[in-house]
Amino acid sequence: MANYPTAARLNDKPLQASIDDVSTADQAYVAPGFRGRIKRVYATIDGAITVADAVLTIKINGTSIGQTLTITQSGSAAGSVFELVVDPLETLANFDENDNIEIETDGGSTTARKLSITLILEAK
Repeated sequence: MANYPTAARLNDKPLQASIDDVSTADQAYVAPGFRGRIKRVYATIDGAITVADAVLTIKINGTSIGQTLTITQSGSAAGSVFELVVDPLETLANFDENDNIEIETDGGSTTARKLSITLILEAK
C-alpha cells in the first residue's frame, strides 16, 4: 500500500506562479487575497539546468523573507522538485490580503527552463 502524506490543514492554501526561464533574472508576482504567512515553497523545472545553480528569493512587497530556495544544477532534470520550508518564527513571511508576493530568480544557471512554483500559504 502506498504511503500518502498527511492531509493538508484546512487553513493551508496553495497559490501557483511560474517563471518562463529560471536561467534569466526575472520575477513572478502573486496576490494572496487573504492574511497569512508563507509556510513552504515548492519549485519544479521542466528540464536540466547547467553550469551553476539558480537561487530563488521570496519577497513580500519587495522585502525578502530572509530565506532562499536553491535550484541545484547538479542532478537536475525535468520534473525535479525543490522545497523551502519557511521558519515558522520568521515574521517577514507574514502578509496581508493586498500585499504582493514576489518570487525572483537570480538567473545564475544556464539553459532556458520553465520554473513552476507552488506556495503553501497559511491563512490567519
